[in-house]
Amino acid sequence: MQKIVIGQASYADNQGRRQDTSYQSREQKGDDGGPSPIVFEEDGVLPKAYFFVIKSFNEEDIEMAMKHNVWSSTPAGNRALAAAWKHSQKISPSLPIYLFFSTNGSGKFCAVAQMFGSVDFSKTESCWACPQRYPGSFPVRFLLKKDILNKHLSHICLPNNDFRPITHSRDVQQVLSKEGEKVLKIFNVSNMVK
Repeated sequence: MQKIVIGQASYADNQGRRQDTSYQSREQKGDDGGPSPIVFEEDGVLPKAYFFVIKSFNEEDIEMAMKHNVWSSTPAGNRALAAAWKHSQKISPSLPIYLFFSTNGSGKFCAVAQMFGSVDFSKTESCWACPQRYPGSFPVRFLLKKDILNKHLSHICLPNNDFRPITHSRDVQQVLSKEGEKVLKIFNVSNMVK
């Protein structure tokens, strides 16, 4: 696996305006417990990367994802990630979307992947523990596999999630750029497995 470096390229919106996220569904806006709204800009500045927390019900699915270079989320999560992919491609085809993987109840994050395509809602993977649970999938490439205990990340609080620690995130919780870069730095330099 490799160290992740966020590029220094600048990205500009076509007319220099803030992006409208009003097309998001109720589930994407988080009104019913689904993912929070996607923040396409932070203080009027387009990000160098997008970051999301991915929660899995079991480690076997993450192992299968690494083997097959594919992931699938809940229907609401897949829609949110498809919207983020679509928007990232408008800004720049090289704008990365990083995914921080954690298994529910594990007390740790275990991997970083990069999303490499939009969600194909017609495709259902058969490699999951419960394949019928999550229709749709998208290509990913795992960049780092390393166990980082929650205690080493709990100081990173998410302003777009009521300043809760990243360790208390739900599936497909967006992590803003500043906090996402901190998580990447910990993954890149850490041997924090205990």
